[in-house]
Amino acid sequence: MKKFFEKIFIRVIYSFIYILYKTCRITHNNLENRDLAKSSHKQGSYLLACWHEHVIMIILSQRGVPFHPSVSRSSSGKIVAYVCRKFGYFPILGSADREGMDKGGTKALFTMLRSLKKGNPVAITVDGSIGPRRIVKPGIIDLARKTGANILPVYCVCTKYWELNTWDRLKIPKPFSNITIHYGHPVTIDKETKREDMSALQKMLGASISHVDASLL
Repeated sequence: MKKFFEKIFIRVIYSFIYILYKTCRITHNNLENRDLAKSSHKQGSYLLACWHEHVIMIILSQRGVPFHPSVSRSSSGKIVAYVCRKFGYFPILGSADREGMDKGGTKALFTMLRSLKKGNPVAITVDGSIGPRRIVKPGIIDLARKTGANILPVYCVCTKYWELNTWDRLKIPKPFSNITIHYGHPVTIDKETKREDMSALQKMLGASISHVDASLL
């Protein structure tokens, strides 16, 4: 019975997000940066980097792009994975819990590596699935270093939304709101980058996303 109600709940969430897709007006700014990120890799792959709080707006705005998004194995992650599949994406499940224990994260990393090498774009919430909020985790830097794929910083703005009291302050667009997706300049990570340089690059990527944010003011 519990599983039955879980399935109903997930379908209700999807129906609501689909209503948002049909009623919200979505605008893309600086799309040439997305094209540049794609053309800079011989296979055409790239890494879309966004904050966790914008995940719903990313799902709504990238329909038609065969993304392989990284999704948590948590209960909320299952909902996101279901919605992603319905929107035509190919979610890759894996995460770490709050004690740092691997919950499929290592396997997910290898899956993302294969996806990028095959030319598939990968989407990552760079502050992870458990936070801290707006602190970039090292995974996306490592993926870019190993594959040569460019990182595309993305920031989302919505005119009307609900903000949840969660660690990420998740933003849920309201029906008939205007959503604008802003693409920053692609970030390239040198293949010779050493692990001791990762922390500085994480801060640099966070600053790149924040720069897209600041440019809107």
